[in-house]
Amino acid sequence: MTRSDGGALGAGFWTYAALILLSFAGSIGHVIAATWLLLHGPHGPAYAASAFLIGALPPILLYRVVRARVSSGNLAAKLARLDLMQATLAVAVPVLHYAGLSLPRGVILGQELLLSCCGAFVFPLSRMLLTRLVAPEQAVRANAVSAAVFQIGNSVGAAQGGLVVAAAGPYLAMTINAATFLVSAAGLSLRLRGPAAAGGQGTAAATRPHAPGRRQLRALVLLTVCLLATQRLLLGLLGPIVDVDLGRSAAAQGGLQLCFTLGGVLGGALLARPLARVLPAPVIVTAGVLGAVASLVPLLTTNLLAVGTAAGLLGLVVSCWAVSQSVAQRTAGPQGEGPLLALIGLGQSGAAVLIYGASSLLLLTVDPAVVFAGLGCLLAALILGTARTALPQPRETGASAAVAADRVAG
Repeated sequence: MTRSDGGALGAGFWTYAALILLSFAGSIGHVIAATWLLLHGPHGPAYAASAFLIGALPPILLYRVVRARVSSGNLAAKLARLDLMQATLAVAVPVLHYAGLSLPRGVILGQELLLSCCGAFVFPLSRMLLTRLVAPEQAVRANAVSAAVFQIGNSVGAAQGGLVVAAAGPYLAMTINAATFLVSAAGLSLRLRGPAAAGGQGTAAATRPHAPGRRQLRALVLLTVCLLATQRLLLGLLGPIVDVDLGRSAAAQGGLQLCFTLGGVLGGALLARPLARVLPAPVIVTAGVLGAVASLVPLLTTNLLAVGTAAGLLGLVVSCWAVSQSVAQRTAGPQGEGPLLALIGLGQSGAAVLIYGASSLLLLTVDPAVVFAGLGCLLAALILGTARTALPQPRETGASAAVAADRVAG
């Protein structure tokens, strides 16, 4: 299936979009299930944070392997194989449970570790596949739309995950996740084939007439990492906050996750087009301030409506990541795109290790809302700090920008 050459994004892109919606819907339901399993018993919040910490390690440990393996080959086929592996891992814990075996928490943590090993390859491969399914001038738009679809998938997953866990238990939610991986693998194998899916065509990276220099590229990478880390922060601490501070159920956790993802969809709709042209400092500053304010809300009130509004604001802030990543990806050029995406994956995993490592220690004695407020304000400060540098400066040519991207990724 070839990429679109006209105004429409094309059938290949929308097949890809449908598959990522389905995959992320299942994955968020799985996250809620695993979190709720780990929250029960002594030091539940600390165990939940440890699961996210363990899940952040593989992209760091496997960075050089990922960087070497994602730059060539049939992207759709590689993603399909990864989906089959993730389906097997996701269904393993429910199968052991339904077989009547007693599952220690170490089994859940091991499942999260192995799923994350697959995820280390999925992120760069999926972003590269995206740019090969659309015309060069549509890459920024496609990234923005895919980010909105990603958030919709999270919303659907949050709703179904919370309801399924509350009504039928966590193991059914994990089984549903395995089924979505199987459907995604089938879709990738049957629908996304041909030169574009195989990585045989160029990307929009080579056609950008004015690309940021190395300093700006580093700022774009840092901004993307900080925004994605904000998402990791909410995902990792939402369960403990609901359990300790709000006294609610798994359905409430799913509802707050829904507020976050709806904020992301709204942000993508409002900000995608203007931010695709330029990254103005006022917008980035506003996003950083909103992130800081939103992170303080659970510390100040236990009102579910207020906390839901704060989660929506954080989703709005995080929605900027698709555009900052897209600009960096286009700047890197065909040769630097894979290493650059691997670097972004490494950076967000490194940030996640710091976040979840601090959370795991602090949650043993500190209220989750306090931990969330402190780490949220720190990330907001980093987002604010990138505002000036991320602005377009005197620009390099496409060729020199590709060299700069290779240096950054190296």
